[in-house]
Amino acid sequence: MKILIIEDDYKIVQAISFALKIGWPDVTLLSASRGESGLRMIEEQRPNLVILDLSLPDMDGLEVLKDARLFCDTPIIVLTVRSEESDVVEALELGANEYIIKPFRQMELLARIRCILRRPITTSKDALLEWGPFKLDYFKRLLFINEKTVILTTIESQIMHELLKDAPNIVTYSRLSELISGGHYPEVVNSIKVHVYNLRHKLEADSYAPKYIMNMHGVGYFLSK
Repeated sequence: MKILIIEDDYKIVQAISFALKIGWPDVTLLSASRGESGLRMIEEQRPNLVILDLSLPDMDGLEVLKDARLFCDTPIIVLTVRSEESDVVEALELGANEYIIKPFRQMELLARIRCILRRPITTSKDALLEWGPFKLDYFKRLLFINEKTVILTTIESQIMHELLKDAPNIVTYSRLSELISGGHYPEVVNSIKVHVYNLRHKLEADSYAPKYIMNMHGVGYFLSK
């Protein structure tokens, strides 16, 4: 396994590396102290996981995350001192799989990494899903509905994949939260609601009176034809 740490504080890189070596003695560790070099290493080295700080000397970590999601679906954990809800929500919306606030606990970091790496990877077999008027190309993040083609974000594609896979059954908030961030956290549920709101704007003739993405209050979402 290969893990890339994008962090400019050498002591933190050492602390993360120490924890990872405990969990995976044979792990190959890579590090970058700047956002641009980190992006280059993601593209060239194709790590199994990225741990990303937001406060980098050359560019904001959120920009790194946004740029990385243009060309890869590698799991990314944001590890940062920034605890504002706006940063958490934006990172998750941009495609972060987890958000951990410093100072971090080493065993918790390992547990969250294991959770992310245990998640099933969507294969080409189930990357193309069809149900009712919908057809989803998961990897290309394209949703076709009737004669319309909709470009999705990474998380929107994940949500639609789950909804289509189980249509017309309900997909719970906790399941979507687990899929996106590895746990059931209130801030993640709020983020999911924002993503669904954006999806409705893309899909529905009237997003305030939806006919496709329906909500079971307090439970989750399901698709309707």
